[in-house]
Amino acid sequence: MTRLGLAALLALSVLPAAACAEHTTDADQSTSAWGHLPNLDPRAPQFLINKKHGETYRVCMAQYVADTMPGAAAEVQAAIQSWGTYLSRTIPVEVKVVELPRARADQTLGDVSDDYHARCGGGFDTVLGFAKLEGGTVGITGYTSMVFADGRVASFKRYLFLRDYDLAPRDSFGSPTRWVSLGGSDGHVSEPAAILTRIQTRSEVQYADEGKELWLPVLTHEFGHVWGLCDQYEGSTNCDPEHSTSHLVLDSVMGAASVRERLYLTDDDIQGIRALANRDGFAHDWAAPPADLPAAPRLADVELLRLQHLTRNGTTLKFAVSVVTNVPAKMTLLLRQRGQTEWQSFSESQADAINSPAIAFALDLSAVPAGPVAIRLQVALKNADGSFGPPKTTELAEAGM
Repeated sequence: MTRLGLAALLALSVLPAAACAEHTTDADQSTSAWGHLPNLDPRAPQFLINKKHGETYRVCMAQYVADTMPGAAAEVQAAIQSWGTYLSRTIPVEVKVVELPRARADQTLGDVSDDYHARCGGGFDTVLGFAKLEGGTVGITGYTSMVFADGRVASFKRYLFLRDYDLAPRDSFGSPTRWVSLGGSDGHVSEPAAILTRIQTRSEVQYADEGKELWLPVLTHEFGHVWGLCDQYEGSTNCDPEHSTSHLVLDSVMGAASVRERLYLTDDDIQGIRALANRDGFAHDWAAPPADLPAAPRLADVELLRLQHLTRNGTTLKFAVSVVTNVPAKMTLLLRQRGQTEWQSFSESQADAINSPAIAFALDLSAVPAGPVAIRLQVALKNADGSFGPPKTTELAEAGM
């Protein structure tokens, strides 16, 4: 069968992709678009930006988190320090693991926070666990406080909760179903300093895979709020207009959650935290942060090349394609039937950079002879002369191939 013949037999349609956010490229990261939370006060103890030399940040973490997330305490420490390192601030972090009950579906976040604080005892800056979060929310931090008449905070109870996927599962195609720590993903636990070194390298990006969502980028985002930064995605209403720039950088850590799991802070994130530290009253007894940005992120030419979820329903073959490149490239999809040696191309596209981290395909095989098939995904990088280099390839086959 010729390539043209096969192409005529296969009807290609694109289904809704897994929930994710569109994002800008790293070439845009030099554009300043950071924002700060409103009502920040140099006297407010509930924000990390107000920690002074020698003051410890204390976290009470649920035992069930530590049990299911290898290296959880070290990653909490690294998420906090990742912001401070660009201010030349090192804040001691203590993580205490306490037996805390899993949140119930009928409990409010405030109820869970109050219960956890009571069980942890006094002196903690935040309690950390899982809770029922609605909609697309995967992480949240907030607090309740008592305030004196002059505006000083008398006491506060901060919480940081990640979505409990048992209480609030997601049903859309390819969406995460559980959290995984960096230690769980790597297969070994690292010390906070080693994790921080990986963050400062500014080169590592992972992607949500097989229902697992890496929690470190979400932790880093939520602790960004605890430092004093606001969200950087459309619809956010928690930015102070007097201390925020006029547009968003969706691909920053403070941007929207995505299948793209960045392990480092973008230029915009760093500019935002440094601008906060330089505001009147927030320097405290710390030296001024450096003015120069660190070296630009070093991204791979091909960040992601993945085929997943190959299933057949009658004559319809479904599968998911994930491709992300940072250079011009050509993506080609091919099919091979059992007993054949040649691959037949049925879809091809080119772009200056391919950004398709989760696309679902449905292929009509009604005109194809019965029997199992295999799908091949290949990506070829464009050379300076317009030609394409050898393709990078991955394949997925039905049983019986």
